[in-house]
Amino acid sequence: MHLHLLRTIDKENGLLDPNANHIEFDDEDNIWMNAFTGLYWLQCGTKSKGPVYYSRRIPLHLAGMDAPMIDRIDYHNGKLYTMGVGGMLVIHTSSKALNHHPIATYLVSGTANGRTFESLLDAGIAHQHHAILSLPSAYRQLSFEMGTVYYGFDDAIRYSYRLLGQDAEWKTLLQGNSINYSNLSSGTYTLECRSMNLSDAESNTSCQYVFRIEPAFYETWWFRLGLGLFGFALIVFLIRQRDKRKQNENRIAMQLSELKLEALQSQMNPHFIFNALNSIQNYILQHDELEAARYLSKFSKLMRKTLDHSHHQLIAITDIVQSLQMYLELEAFRFNHEFTYHLSIDEEDDRIHTLELPPMLLQPFVENAIIHGLMPKQGDKKLEIHLFLKQNCFYCVIEDNGVGRQHGKAREGHISRGQKLTEGMIESSGNSGKLNRKYKLLM
Repeated sequence: MHLHLLRTIDKENGLLDPNANHIEFDDEDNIWMNAFTGLYWLQCGTKSKGPVYYSRRIPLHLAGMDAPMIDRIDYHNGKLYTMGVGGMLVIHTSSKALNHHPIATYLVSGTANGRTFESLLDAGIAHQHHAILSLPSAYRQLSFEMGTVYYGFDDAIRYSYRLLGQDAEWKTLLQGNSINYSNLSSGTYTLECRSMNLSDAESNTSCQYVFRIEPAFYETWWFRLGLGLFGFALIVFLIRQRDKRKQNENRIAMQLSELKLEALQSQMNPHFIFNALNSIQNYILQHDELEAARYLSKFSKLMRKTLDHSHHQLIAITDIVQSLQMYLELEAFRFNHEFTYHLSIDEEDDRIHTLELPPMLLQPFVENAIIHGLMPKQGDKKLEIHLFLKQNCFYCVIEDNGVGRQHGKAREGHISRGQKLTEGMIESSGNSGKLNRKYKLLM
């Protein structure tokens, strides 16, 4: 008996695993072979001749069989029956699954801060709702272990993954099947995993696991809103405290200025009274008793008005004009009408009637114009006083045709006491905040 070798089917001509245990032919003369690494399908064309056109390994997990150990196969009526450790599997040989390389990937286990997800759920620390695992904010150290259903050697599998919400691109594990994350921020994540074999055949579907890390109290919107409101309230409080402190400082400064103003006014009144009494004395010595009585009557009226004004820091401009008019009449009497005077106020601007000034503000300047300007002069003597507003400034223009301020000083180095007191009063009045207009005196 002679044996004739018709053909050899091994790795060199298309067989992936030559360790064949059992073979069966289907109705299309394709060979089904049970080998050490699983089930194989060979498309040969005929039973006895022709090349091996195609050879492919068939993962059995597509039909729900997890065990890769197949002891025997049988073909009958278009169906292939496989029997092994995992049970019995019936495969339709015309199934479209023969044209794919499916590998199922799944999540084996997961831990957070070293504790398994199951233990966290059992302890009530974590919660699961609609397939989403919710972890407390303190559990941010996560580890995942992947697995796959593959009927071959385990070291032939490679895993890739990405964490939606953090990783944009897929990452491949060089070895092992563990994924580790540390210090994840709060939020919802989706872990996607897939696997591939040595032939770079990837799993047709990726495994997905959705979990959420709850935000810490300082990451919540209500905490941030409360912090913002607290910060805003603190800023408002500090601003109000600053304004209150400034108001207190301004109040104290105003009180000091008012006291200074009152002290200056108390000095101005005796100064004016002394000059007026001196004028009465001179007038009595130079004139008869009737004229002295008339002069004294006018003086008493002026004194009463002056005393009334001394109780006020500011008086109306009309009262100042009346007092100044009475003073000019007294001075004209005293000097026997040697000079003429004219006092005018701008009536076109109604604002001037609402103006208020310190008492005795203008009288010292008018007195200096009469005593030191007009009296030393020989001949015609004129005095013009004009009050008006211009560009929000109050003007008091005092003009005389006398000898001039420098020439009219009786003593070298003489400084008008009344004028000096008036300037101090203007400065104090401005610092006290009582005046809302500027002064400008032109002489």
